[in-house]
Amino acid sequence: MNEPRTARARFLVPALVAVALLIVAVWLFRRDDGAKGAEPSGQPRAEREDEPGRDEAPPPPPPQRMTRPPAEEATTPPPAAASLHDRLGGRSAIHALAGKLLDVVQRNEVIMANVNLRAVLPTVDARLLHDHITNFLCRATGGPCQYTGRTMKDSHAHLKITSAEWDAMIDDLAVVLVDMEVPAREAQELMDLIGALEDDIVTR
Repeated sequence: MNEPRTARARFLVPALVAVALLIVAVWLFRRDDGAKGAEPSGQPRAEREDEPGRDEAPPPPPPQRMTRPPAEEATTPPPAAASLHDRLGGRSAIHALAGKLLDVVQRNEVIMANVNLRAVLPTVDARLLHDHITNFLCRATGGPCQYTGRTMKDSHAHLKITSAEWDAMIDDLAVVLVDMEVPAREAQELMDLIGALEDDIVTR
């Protein structure tokens, strides 16, 4: 009775060993196949196919916000400086100044000592003379007036005005400017403007 069992045991042991080896071989094969199908990162290939940059182009960058260039500041040119004519008060103020100066000059003894001037004044239309002086000063100070008289040199050449008479006229002009309350800046500009005419008026 013991011999048949021993014989069966002899047969079963190799069979069991063979089955065990087969199971181990199958397990090792599946493990190796799973390792081959995995990516180095440990993630399956199917999952890594969804990562950007592998099989499809990277998504476009987000659109940049359009910015408008800053609007150029409107540059308004500074207003032009007012002319001396305007700062004096216009033609009417210059007309009043010229009339007052004529009155003062004709009472100045130094000026009226000029025999040539004394001889001419009675023959001159006072209103026309007043208008000529007004228009000349209006034009010279930057106003819109038209002066149609002769040049200062031509109109005074025959009068033989002296330096003393000229200085007396300048003194009278300064007094008139003060009496008419002309601002110091405008008064000095007018004095400089008239003073520049000395070479054309003074002949001796």
